Amino acid sequence: MSAVPHSRPVPAEADAERAAEAPERARRQLVLRELNEQIRGLAKRFGVEGELELVCECGDCVGRLSTSVEIYERVRRFPTRFLILARHAGEDERVVEKLERSAVVEKVGPSAAWAILFDPRKGSHTAATT
Repeated sequence: MSAVPHSRPVPAEADAERAAEAPERARRQLVLRELNEQIRGLAKRFGVEGELELVCECGDCVGRLSTSVEIYERVRRFPTRFLILARHAGEDERVVEKLERSAVVEKVGPSAAWAILFDPRKGSHTAATT
């Protein structure tokens, strides 16, 4: 009996196909959020629990920002929230918290759906806190 080729894409390919439908800025934001999740995971793995050195998740820059693990985890409780440098909020975001040199924004409208769909902390993705 011959094996039937697997015609469905593997999860990473499926994610890439779905993400390709999102606007360019939203895709960049998803990548930057995922990068910050990887940084958080490495910090946790090596016992770093003070300040995290992250990248701005605005999608228009790759600026660096520092924040506490506590603030980062508070932001990540909501899949529609992103950590950005101050004054980097986009048209599809509202500022929900102003920090010293950064801010927390929440996606609204169709961009919020993309943020939820590609939440790195949901079960189908590798999460830094699991």
